[in-house]
Amino acid sequence: MRMSEAQKKFNPENPEEGGSPSCRFCALKYAAQDLSGKASVILLVLEDGIGRLRFFVHPDWRALVQPGDLDYIESVLDDLRARAALDSDALFKQLSSLDVGPLVTLDSGTNMADHPAIREMLPLFELL
Repeated sequence: MRMSEAQKKFNPENPEEGGSPSCRFCALKYAAQDLSGKASVILLVLEDGIGRLRFFVHPDWRALVQPGDLDYIESVLDDLRARAALDSDALFKQLSSLDVGPLVTLDSGTNMADHPAIREMLPLFELL
C-alpha cells in the first residue's frame, strides 16, 4: 500500500525526514462500551524530531466505533490539533496514559522499531 505525502514527509525513524530514532509514539484503541470486548486501534500519535505531534486515524474509524460513541470520538479528534498547538507535551502525556473511557492507550514508547505491529499500521492510517 502506498504512503500518503504526509507520511512520506514524516518518517519516525529518520531524523532527516522529520523523525528521530527516539521519536515518541502512542497508539490508542477504541474500546467498545458493551461486553463484546472488541477493541481496534483507531489513532496513532507521533512526535516528530522537534516536538510537533502528528495524528493518524484509521480510515474506517467511524465503522469501528459504536453509534453512541461517534460524537464523542469525533469531538476528541477535532480537539487534538488545537490542544497540540497549546501544549503538545502535556497532550502527549495525557494520551499516553488514557485508561478509562471509549478511547484508551494501547501502547506508547520512544522507538517504533521496537513495536513492529504499530509501525506496520502507519501506512494504513490517514493524517488527521
